[in-house]
Amino acid sequence: MTLQETPPPLPEDAKCDLAILIPVYQNAAGLVRTLESLGECLLPCPTRIIVVDDGSQPALDIPSSLANCDVLGIRLNTNQGIEGALNTGLELAEQLRARYIARIDSGDRSLPRRFFLQYQAMERDPSLVITGTGAIFVDSLGREIFHYLPPSADANIRRAMHLNCCLLHPTVMIRASALFGPGLLPHSYSRQYPAAEDYDLFWRLLGQGRAYNLGEPMVITELSVTGISARRRRRQLLSRLRLQLRHFDAWATTSYLGIVLTLMLMLIPNRLVVFCKALFGKSGL
Repeated sequence: MTLQETPPPLPEDAKCDLAILIPVYQNAAGLVRTLESLGECLLPCPTRIIVVDDGSQPALDIPSSLANCDVLGIRLNTNQGIEGALNTGLELAEQLRARYIARIDSGDRSLPRRFFLQYQAMERDPSLVITGTGAIFVDSLGREIFHYLPPSADANIRRAMHLNCCLLHPTVMIRASALFGPGLLPHSYSRQYPAAEDYDLFWRLLGQGRAYNLGEPMVITELSVTGISARRRRRQLLSRLRLQLRHFDAWATTSYLGIVLTLMLMLIPNRLVVFCKALFGKSGL
């Protein structure tokens, strides 16, 4: 099925509890891997997968459904960038009246129990507005590089956020009411912080409620020194520094350490950073 130029018309019964959002650009093979993994996931509630093709040439072909849920596709006429693709997906999730919105990137693979455990945690604790998980980072050949386990408790997440974003974007599930409710956040990823739009959004979400990370890896993600995240690394670090300054807390040691670390990383080649991550088993850099 070719992705539609505009959001497909939604029948009355199309609403869902969980929307899984996947932006994709020129990565058909990666999308296939991701959808295959999602088809094997235990889904705890009515679920729709939203794929936003950010102007790929040629347009992507994807199935309209998996074994466990339907797939809805949107094709953007021109490449809008990650922020535009994500915001388009959020608009459709709002139309679906999704209660939760989960993220995964094209090429990443979700482990079978991920969504079940995140949904269970958020249903049990209404104060949670976002949950994440750890991740297994692999190279382009699928060889494991390292595991990353972020802090779990809300207080520890808030401290660590001054160092760097410790909610991994492809692993998160967000409570939709924190995005769409009246008087709450604008339901958008901001373009004010290029390559760090997730870091900005998660800081804003922390103003709405609590965060939690599952204590185990639930997503397998490819780490590449030649991919878009590496090419945009300096822009990302500049955005990260601006956010650290914006949320600076004079009483938090991690605020000072985070700024120093970001300034140091601006001087270090990305290949060396990846080597250190593999050596020490961390992705907090």
